[in-house]
Amino acid sequence: MRRTARENAFKIIFEKLVSGGTGKITCAVLTRMMSADENDYFNTLLQGVGQNREFLTEIIGRYARGYDVDRIYKIDLSIMLIAAYEILFLTDVPDKVSINEAVELAKVYSTDNSPAFVNGILASVVKDKPHIIDEYEEKKKNAADATENENEEQLSAKPTDDSDGGGLLINEDIGYDG
Repeated sequence: MRRTARENAFKIIFEKLVSGGTGKITCAVLTRMMSADENDYFNTLLQGVGQNREFLTEIIGRYARGYDVDRIYKIDLSIMLIAAYEILFLTDVPDKVSINEAVELAKVYSTDNSPAFVNGILASVVKDKPHIIDEYEEKKKNAADATENENEEQLSAKPTDDSDGGGLLINEDIGYDG
């Protein structure tokens, strides 16, 4: 069941990496024969990878020793983004299953050397999983703190007296210029 969803998510992520976007037709074609459960898992993967792509790419790049992440085949990167997301964020998918499915996709869609490359990087992700999750949580906390600080700065920058011209909002605040 999840194999089809995973393979179709790989195709969409690959298309996005190569062309910068995905077409509605591509999604429609890939999902038309999937069950509701497969469709749910497909959407979980796309949303999860989409929301965490920068972090996942950074992690993959860290373990791709000798390779700049921009030079990794987009097929391999797409496969590893999905598997790394499953490994780090989906507790109901055993790590070995994620790695095995990724290796199988690499065998079908990529080069002869790709299955070993994908396996090696994902094995390193599994090995360091607790540290990577801690790092993710720390980054998430820091981002939340930074957003909170920005909001506080914006609130404190608003005029509190009539110095802005009679107590009116500044034009940029409401998008009104007349």
